[in-house]
Order: sequence, then structure tokens, then C-alpha cells
Amino acid sequence: MSEARGTASGGSAWLRLVGAGLAYVAFGVLAQWHLLLQLGGHVYDQPILGNDSLLHVWTLAWGQHALATDPLRVLDANIFHPYPKTLLYSDHLLGLAVLLAPLRLFTDNVVLVHNLLVVAAPILNGLAMFALVRSLAERDDAAFLAGFLYAFAPLRFIMDLTQVQMLAAWWMPLMLLFGRRTLAYGRIASALATALCVLGQGTSSIYLTAFFAPFFLAAHVAWALEVPPARHGRRWALLLAAECAAGAALLPFALAYREVQTSLGAVRSPVLSALLSLTHLYWNSHALLPWGTMLLCSLLLGLSWRRLAPRVRPALAFYVVLVGCAVLLALGPTPSLPFGWGRIWGPYEALASLPGFTALRAPGRLIHVALLGLAVLAGLGFAAATTGRSRPWASGALTIVTLLAIAECWPPRFPTIPAPPPARLDPVYAWLARQPPAMRIVELPADVWPNRIQTYQYASTLHWRRMLGGNMGIVPPAYPYLASALRDFPAPAVLADLRMLGITHVVVHGSDLLPATRTELETRIAASQRWLKRRWARGRTAVYAIRPGLRATAIALPGVPLSREGWQVTATHGADAAALAIDADPRSAWSSWHDLEVNIRTRWYDSTPFLQRYQRFLRTQPTRLIIDLGKERTAGGVAFRLAGSDPFAIPDLAVETSRDGMVWERAPAALRPLPDVRALVDQAPTLPLGVAFPQPLRLRYLRLSAQGLEWRVADVALYGTPES
Repeated sequence: MSEARGTASGGSAWLRLVGAGLAYVAFGVLAQWHLLLQLGGHVYDQPILGNDSLLHVWTLAWGQHALATDPLRVLDANIFHPYPKTLLYSDHLLGLAVLLAPLRLFTDNVVLVHNLLVVAAPILNGLAMFALVRSLAERDDAAFLAGFLYAFAPLRFIMDLTQVQMLAAWWMPLMLLFGRRTLAYGRIASALATALCVLGQGTSSIYLTAFFAPFFLAAHVAWALEVPPARHGRRWALLLAAECAAGAALLPFALAYREVQTSLGAVRSPVLSALLSLTHLYWNSHALLPWGTMLLCSLLLGLSWRRLAPRVRPALAFYVVLVGCAVLLALGPTPSLPFGWGRIWGPYEALASLPGFTALRAPGRLIHVALLGLAVLAGLGFAAATTGRSRPWASGALTIVTLLAIAECWPPRFPTIPAPPPARLDPVYAWLARQPPAMRIVELPADVWPNRIQTYQYASTLHWRRMLGGNMGIVPPAYPYLASALRDFPAPAVLADLRMLGITHVVVHGSDLLPATRTELETRIAASQRWLKRRWARGRTAVYAIRPGLRATAIALPGVPLSREGWQVTATHGADAAALAIDADPRSAWSSWHDLEVNIRTRWYDSTPFLQRYQRFLRTQPTRLIIDLGKERTAGGVAFRLAGSDPFAIPDLAVETSRDGMVWERAPAALRPLPDVRALVDQAPTLPLGVAFPQPLRLRYLRLSAQGLEWRVADVALYGTPES
């Protein structure tokens, strides 16, 4: 394996890199000029609930704040109180937070820091790819083209602009570059650079780290063909030692992520993997990559690959395999056949069964790995086609191909939304910043689905007080439950639940409420002065302290669990597994998505495309689980274990009873955590909820129902007095 010596005349490798960088900067400025004009006060918008730009502004700011003030508790972020390690409910971005930390010496504007990363990331991606392809092809023009395609592929400006963890894609080509250099020369500096890049990748993006890891391991096989370990043992030992050191540094984060998933009982259904695949969520994947340019360069590569130096051919084979495998895996567990011929089994389900991959839910993001390989192949294809040609001929070809790439990569204008400093959003945030750190808050109105809560989370970058809510990739069960219950604020039961979870103050943003709702809420608050004390008010915003003395009443279901003899269970969906809801085995559960999961895991071919099957499922909602007790019973309450349920399904669950199976009545009390709200924190993996009837109730049938989302029932227990 030899390294590039350069073929272009004049200047050093660094000057050539700077020249490419200036070109990338020019295009990057044109591509994001509308954000550059409002760099410190706007962020990119997104068409789904919440705003991941604001999420990542908060994430970067928290990492920098915590590392500077209390680094040992950096994972215990200020959201989703009282759950621990809440920074790990999504990408922690600590690598990027450290990389950007010097900017905080010059500005306190966390939006500006985030946006500088958003603007710079494509440029850094291009430079990293330029360096990689320059080392392979020994051609500046080929390296420039590959870097441009990797930096400015349309997916960077369609899918990635609100996802900084996906934008920061420069580590992957640098891992390949420095790993190969370590084996080429055996230099300690290259090995250290490899380790730093592995560490940077592992602390910047969960998805890119996990999805690129198998291919990075495969790269070692390709390198072994060029640098046989038997003859270059020292170089291999140096590389592997550096990589193992980086892996050891990342291991605590991996174990902490695993601990969080276990403590919450978080389950990722293969249905999500199917829906968030290249086949479905990324259905417009033809618009995500500059296919015309890449196909042209691939055609040139197919016709001219023999012109490449023999030393490049093992790398060529590796990148061809990388692209093919990445695209195949990106199709998810249910790749669709053309012309509506149905779907087939995809190998992604096998990948998802490996430890660590079970928590991922968006196989479509493997297209980023495919883009890396396609960019390298495009550069090699251009190099092969122009090898032996005159300089004017090669320059003309580069101009034509670059113009085609620019035409395909020219981004649409992506909408932005204002993100003013928190003190301008509401003066209450400056007041909160002056309060004792022991203050614990919840802000109203609270959304079950992330909307306003994302703004509240961003605003906490000014005060860092711990708060009940938040918005992350994983949401713990207490927040959706209480967000729904807070509609009854300030009912004593609601206040007691807040106090039990350690919440001391309630911030009411009256301007975010409809006038009629605001008037009604103010009336209820005025009648609750026994339990609330107003601490601060300005305009339509007020802060209330919850007075001590409230105690949440534990729910005690009267009687004992009644015998299940004679019980029969049916379900509108997943009927074959309905009996798992009452089998007394907490390891098994009925799922509302059971039929969809079985279709993915057991059928290698299905004549109905999966998306059509899922749409049919949505049209037949609600999903119902019906339990026939065999005869009428007198019951005082019922308990459920909803292990693995989507937390957002909890507020939607309805419990009904019937004496004849024809006329159904809503249970005479609300579904509540058992024995109290603290169970949603301490017993999150089993999710014990139940209904205590105000008085004994005669019933023969029980029915649970909810809309669309995945919910699971691991156990059902009916409480009462055994009948003789």
C-alpha cells in the first residue's frame, strides 16, 4: 500500500485542500444564505411535530454547561425530572459539544453556536472526502468531485438540516483515511488520528456510529489484502491498539445507553423499522442523491476501471460492496418490489437483532453510508476515465461533471422559524435563572405530543432548572401521562402527583392558551389558593409554588386477584396472541402490532406491500382487547401491566366494562399508575396501571382500546372478593 504523492503541478497538498475548501465554502454559503442572514436568531423548521433544531441547540448547550460545571453528572440532564441519565434519551452529542466549546468563549448565543455547525458541517464533510479520495486516486480533480457530491448531496438539505448528528458525517471518511495511512506507514500520529476519529464519531451520532461500524470492520478485511498482517504485524498492532483504546473510551456510553433502555423497558418494534426505511419514510430517495452525476461516474468507472492503479482495486471492490450492502439494509425489513408486486424479507431484520441495533428505528439512514461509498466510486470513476487524457480534456470533463452535480445538488430554500433568546421569549426565564437550583418546574400548557414543550426545553438553556417535560428520541412514561392529567390542573390529585415527583413550581403561560381556556384556568387557580401560592407574575405569565402538605393517595385495589379460570381473550388485532395478556408470564405480552410484527418476521414474501398493510391497520382502528370472564363477577378494580407500550398510547387507553358484551360503559374511574405516579419511574419496565372502582361493580366483560399506536398487555388482574 502506497500513499498519494500528488500529480497536480505546483503547491502543497495543504494548499490544494485549502483550494477545495474555498470552493466548498462558496457553494455552502450560497446553499444556506437565508440562514446565514439570521444566524443567531432562527433555526431550520421541520414538517413534523416538535423541532429537532431546537432539541440539538439544547443538547449542545447542556453538554457544554454540564461539562464546565458538573462533568460527573453530564448525563443527568435537566429534562424529564426525576428520571436519571436523560441526556441519553437521544444522541448526547458530547463530541460535538466539546468541538464547539471554544466558540462559547466568544458568545453566549447557543443558537448561533448550533447554526455555525449546521453551516460548516457540509464543508467539513467535503474536505474529509476530498482527503480520502485524494489518497486513493492521487488526483485533485477526482477528489474535488467526490468531496462536492458527499458534501452537498440533496439529502444534506432535505433530510439532514434539522439533524446535526447526521450532518456531522466527516468522521467516517477520516476513519478510513487514517486507518489506511496507519497501515501504509505505521506512524503513531496516524494511529492516534484514527482513534480520535473513532471517538469523535462515537460521541457525535448513534446512528452513523452503529450503521458504519460493520462496514468499518469490513474495511479491515480489504486492508488486509493490501497489507497482510503476517508481514506487517507491528502496523496492525498499532492500528488495533488505537481502535481498542477508542472503543474502551466509548464503552461507558454504550453501557449507559443500555442501562437507560433497560430501566425504561424501551422496545423498538420492527414495524417502526419498516416504516422508517428507505422504502417508506424515504420514499423520495430518488431525490436525496445526485443520481445522474453518480450514475455517469459509475458508468465511466465500469468502462475504465482497468486504468486504475492495481493498488486501488481492493479498495474499489470494498466500496462497491459497501454501497450494495448499505442500500439493501436501508430498505429495512420489508423491501417493496416494483410495480406493486408486494414485498420480500430484508436482511435488516437480522442486523437489528444484534445487541445495540435493537434500539435503532430508522434503517433509511443507512443511505448516508451508501452516499460515502457512492462519492468514492464517483471520484474513482472520474479518475479512471480521465487517466492518460490531456490536461485541457480532463479540465473540461471536470467542468461538465461539476456543473451537472451543481444542478442536481442545488438546494431548495428550507424554511426557518424564529429562535430568539429565552429572555425575549418570556421574561419568566430570566427570573427562573435567579432562583435556587433546587427549584423543579413544570410549564403549562403541557402537550402530550411535542410542540410547545420543545420551546420550553430550549428556553431552559437560560436557567437550567430541572423540569418535568422534554422531547427526545425516547420519552419516559410519566410525561405523556402527566401532560394529559395536567388538563385538570390545579386539581388536588394532580398537584399531589407533581409533588410526589419532586415538582415544586408551576409556570403558567397564559398567552399560549385560548381566552376561554385561560379564563377557566384562572378561575380554578383562584379557588385553589390553599395549595398554590403565586410567586411571580408579569403579563399573562405566572409562577405558582405548590404548597407542602399534599400527599398522593396510593391506589389500593380492594380484595384479591380473582381466579382466571374460564377467562377467554379476543382482540381485533393480534387475535392469535391475545391469550398472552393473561398467561401470568411477565416476559410475554399481547401487542396491538402483533400481526404486523409477525408479517415482518415470519413471511419472506407477502403479496401486499407492507405500507398498504399498515394503512389497512390504521383504517380498522381502534384496536381492542376484550376479556370474557366466563360469568358475571363483582369487582373492585382491575390492574394491567403494559410493559413495552408506547408511552404516548397511555393517555389514549380506554377501559370499558359490560355485563352482556353488547352495551359498554366507560370504567367509573380513570386509569392510574399503581400504587401511585412514582411507579411510572420506579417500575417503568412493567408499567403497572389500573382502575379502582368507586364501589363494587358487576361485570362479565372487560375491554381495552386505543388508536393506532403500539400498546402491549403483559398481564391483567381483576380484584374483588372470591365468590363461593
